[in-house]
Amino acid sequence: MQKNRINQPAFNIKPVHMAVVFGLSVLSSHLHAEEAASVAAEAETLPQVTVAASTDSNVPSEQTGSYKVENSNAATGLDLSLRGTPQVVSVITSREIEDYRLTSVNDALENVAGIVVERVETDRTYYSARGSDITNFQLDGVGLPLNYGLATGDIDTAVYDRIEVIRGANGLMSSTGNPSATVNFVRKRPTEEFNASVDVTAGSWNDYRVEGDIAGPLNGAGNLRGRLVAVQHNRDSYLDRYEHEKSVFYGILEADITDHTRLTLGHTYQKNEADGVLWGALPLLYTNGQRIHYDVSASTATDWAYWDTEDNRTFAELAHEFQNGWQAKAVLSYRKAEQDANMIYMYGTPSSNSSADMGTWPSTYLQDNEQWLADVQVKGPFSLAGREHQLIAGANWARSRLEEESRYGTSVYSPISLDDILAGTEPNSSYPVVSGEASFRDRRSSIYAAAHFSLSDRLNLIGGARMTSVESKGESYAVPHEYEHDDKVTPYAGIVYDLTEQHSAYASYTDIFNPQTEMDINRKPLAPLEGKSYEAGIKSEWLNKRLNTTFAVFRSKQDNVAESAGIIPGSFDTYYRGVTAVSKGIEIDVAGDITDRLQLRGGYTALSIRGEDDEDIRTYVPRHMFNLATSYRVPMLDKLKVGMNVKWRGDIHRDIAGTRVEQDSYTLVDLMAAYKIDKNTTLALNVDNVTDRKYLTSLMWDQSFYAAPRSASLTLSWKY
Repeated sequence: MQKNRINQPAFNIKPVHMAVVFGLSVLSSHLHAEEAASVAAEAETLPQVTVAASTDSNVPSEQTGSYKVENSNAATGLDLSLRGTPQVVSVITSREIEDYRLTSVNDALENVAGIVVERVETDRTYYSARGSDITNFQLDGVGLPLNYGLATGDIDTAVYDRIEVIRGANGLMSSTGNPSATVNFVRKRPTEEFNASVDVTAGSWNDYRVEGDIAGPLNGAGNLRGRLVAVQHNRDSYLDRYEHEKSVFYGILEADITDHTRLTLGHTYQKNEADGVLWGALPLLYTNGQRIHYDVSASTATDWAYWDTEDNRTFAELAHEFQNGWQAKAVLSYRKAEQDANMIYMYGTPSSNSSADMGTWPSTYLQDNEQWLADVQVKGPFSLAGREHQLIAGANWARSRLEEESRYGTSVYSPISLDDILAGTEPNSSYPVVSGEASFRDRRSSIYAAAHFSLSDRLNLIGGARMTSVESKGESYAVPHEYEHDDKVTPYAGIVYDLTEQHSAYASYTDIFNPQTEMDINRKPLAPLEGKSYEAGIKSEWLNKRLNTTFAVFRSKQDNVAESAGIIPGSFDTYYRGVTAVSKGIEIDVAGDITDRLQLRGGYTALSIRGEDDEDIRTYVPRHMFNLATSYRVPMLDKLKVGMNVKWRGDIHRDIAGTRVEQDSYTLVDLMAAYKIDKNTTLALNVDNVTDRKYLTSLMWDQSFYAAPRSASLTLSWKY
């Protein structure tokens, strides 16, 4: 499907978004008129956010205003404190998202030490942790693996209260996956009292964003509540010819059917329209092995290239609390994701800038993906041997359908020079014939159970298992895309021992099982990845439980890890072989409040990844990573808050045709300052990459491009 965009306005607010913003603006004027006489300069206080009672022990991070949370059930399904969870859990809270304007999931995850965000293209991203790909992304603890292990488009954070990253294998709640991490997005929920906010942002490269959020009761009794979030985000780019428009809508209703039963209905819509997109990136070497140096704005994209995505997610949740403390919950979700793209790939290795010794590969691409997911669980306390314990049991069912169509352009294989590539002047092609299709159905069903045993006042044991059956049937580009694995059991075990009132030692173990979509040279999927994952460490609570720290060591061994082995003859498709990999290292995580004025969250990861012959593998993954985000309310000037976010990545390299391409270690510094104008209004300045560091976004592939240089944004926020 071809699209023409003529004289498209740079900033276009959709009617629904305009209505939300206008309504909130009118309300703001009315409230300010009433309060003008009483509002004076005062110390910064947290906005009043009262959230409707939850069926678990988690408190929304928007209610606390902190860089840490107390509890999470994402690792085991049980409502445990972070100290009582035998894995490293890092959380990006609502406060940190707001302070550093982390409006993109990619930006948020780059703030977590040990998480590698591989921006291989402008609109396609891979993620890894502990040397393995992250494929499990969940919503409120329930989800399906990413198709092909990657994310397309720019996922917005406006609809989420926080983002939880559970390190290591998470087979208990995810059923499949690598020993990397599971990313759990926790949705914003309606509030018992009225709350509203509007953020208006303007930044470098014509970056404009309007975000509205309104929540509260919808009837006098307060047993029906709602929330509405809307975003319109338009931006140009430091990259030549690239621009992006994003629209987000999120609506959710909660109804208390009885005093103990709640029904929740919600829908999320996001549309990304990106022009001048990269398919592939810049060649890194000349034929003589010399490194090619580009301007930071260099791009191989043309102005007619585009990649649009549309994502609709609908869910229903029914929760009931029994009088004996037990809870039951059923979740049904549906997702429909569509992609429409017309792009050009530039292949080959140039001998010079002017020689026409590279080639073009234009293509159109359509994808339609539907997913159904249901999860039913019960959990609660039980007594045994004179002590109280917890139990969770549930069943999960999922279906996914994927349809793809590719058409290669008539100008495929046309010679082109590097100069012409960088100019982006290659004309579009015609696409008369379907060149490839994919159509397959995935099925997954599982049952799971876990228990938290309080063996003594100091010793706690967590044990569980999940039995999973997975199946895929269909074809992918004329090759069978089929596998079936029945009743695969992944056990989980963890132990936590309280050394003192402030410190706990823990250890955990889980099996690894992950069906793979990577193809071998015969275009058949590789056998499932299998292995074992271990973790042990010390968790501590400091400063009267205001600061949490974790020190962990981990080790995982995986068999049949997909490793790129070359290009399938007669195509541009990569084929893979299965190898054995051992990953081990240490992780440090810290989050909380040092004082009433100083907040921080950060961490450090040191990593080793070795192959079958003890060789260094996946060398494009940094072996050392450090992050530290802080915010500080200035003494004697309580209306002013400042902060610094430091990210350091160790050096990486990749061998291309016998030549090593290196990316030196680098440090990025982001600064923020927010001034509270009055009780409801704040003006914030964010400056990213203050030192203007130039670096490649990834060396996962043989091609790459440069990350964003220094940029700035100004945000005016109103909250009630």
